[in-house]
Amino acid sequence: MFKFKYITKGLKVCLTLSVITSCTVNDKEAFNIINEAKKIFLNITNDEKESKDKKVHKKEKAVKKNPESKKTINEKNNSSEDERTVNFKNENKYKEEIQKSKLIERKKKFIKKEKEEKKDSVFSSLNRNKSQLRIGVLLPLTGEHKEIGNLILNSLELALFQTDNKNIKLLVRDTKADAKTTKEAFKELLGNNIKLFIGPLYSKSLVSIENYVDKNIKIFALTNNTNLAKTGIWTFGVDPKQQTKTIINFITSEGKKNIGVLLPENSYGYLLYDAIEKALKKNNLTPLRVEFFKDDIESQRLAAKKISRGFAEYEEALKKVEENLQNENAEEPLTDASSINKSILKKPLDSIFIGASGQTLTILSSQLQYSNVDPRKVSYIGTSAWEDTSILQEPALKGGLFATTSEFLQDNVKKTYSIVYGSDIPKVAMVAYDILSLLNAILQENGEIESKYLLNENGYLGLRGLFRLKFDGTVERTFQIKKIRKAKFLIHQEAPKFFEN
Repeated sequence: MFKFKYITKGLKVCLTLSVITSCTVNDKEAFNIINEAKKIFLNITNDEKESKDKKVHKKEKAVKKNPESKKTINEKNNSSEDERTVNFKNENKYKEEIQKSKLIERKKKFIKKEKEEKKDSVFSSLNRNKSQLRIGVLLPLTGEHKEIGNLILNSLELALFQTDNKNIKLLVRDTKADAKTTKEAFKELLGNNIKLFIGPLYSKSLVSIENYVDKNIKIFALTNNTNLAKTGIWTFGVDPKQQTKTIINFITSEGKKNIGVLLPENSYGYLLYDAIEKALKKNNLTPLRVEFFKDDIESQRLAAKKISRGFAEYEEALKKVEENLQNENAEEPLTDASSINKSILKKPLDSIFIGASGQTLTILSSQLQYSNVDPRKVSYIGTSAWEDTSILQEPALKGGLFATTSEFLQDNVKKTYSIVYGSDIPKVAMVAYDILSLLNAILQENGEIESKYLLNENGYLGLRGLFRLKFDGTVERTFQIKKIRKAKFLIHQEAPKFFEN
């Protein structure tokens, strides 16, 4: 049995090709590529600690010489006003130190102009370090999608800083989210003997380079378009089909059988429908009703109305049954309507999958409720596209369920990212962070990045939860189920801790 455990500056990583005992409690569990206990700015905190230790030592020495001074010190420490002042100063000092840290200094060197990178002696064939892992990064850094591209680049920089691995070099190229530009950048990096790539972000960019991939090249793309996955090209974006399968399996395990489907009339909607149909088929079920909607409010209203047919009559009949039972037995009026639903009346649908997000999701759900589809009696379900705080105030979505990746390793990284870059880390940037952390772990363990090391059946644990790379280029993940309650996204069912097979 081959075991591996190592610690880098600010990052503890455990890796094995078979069984992990030093990092997990179950031999089926994946190794953790991002240990929860991170000390990011060790160079800063150590200097600060040494300074504080000297002050404390000096203060203790003064107290020994003059015991009366201890009383004075205690009185000062008891002052809440002084405490607030000290905390404020310490907080400001911490932020100032971060701004001066080598992470910020590295950022200045990290994003170089293309001409400067070409002139750098690191890229010279005469001066290359044979043990150095050079990774091409293909992201849109200018143009319409430059904001998300630069946020992703920040996450790669943070991951590189935390690993503190000087044997990894990132060669960043701007794709402008343009297929032609992507192809040119890719071919230029191939000419520099680059074999590993993180990105591109969009499908059209990946399509432009897929024919240039051979058995020696590995691409870790950020798209979730699994149609482009193949040997040598892994699509790391979180696959909506896997999420759809998870929520359908969950809802059917709860006894739901009459499932309606609301989907956008586009390729994404057809993709989700295929996933729903396959998941239901395994449970000997089919979608009871399906309605597609276009990208306009009227189409969405009509789709919600059509899928709600029969609910007005259902609610009216239910009301009459309740009134009749109350009249027959006035001393014991019926209060539990759910018991009538099961024993007397059959709901037209018991759950509705809504393939939408943001404003479209709120429009559809509110129209469903307006059309007598009571969310207390019918489960509204979806994918991680729901996980947007803008929908939390919609009453119709209260109690809604959706599948999404787990997040228990995210807190420290999200906090650090926010402090350093002044913004939240996007989910796709977390995927990029996981890719670089994974490559670093495998490089540290094996000295090279080969498919036999990447295809670990137990998987890896990162910011977006448990995942494993498949030979066909897909990336399999496990998902948790969240429920909307009290205007929050709360965990309803934990994600599995290991893959079943």
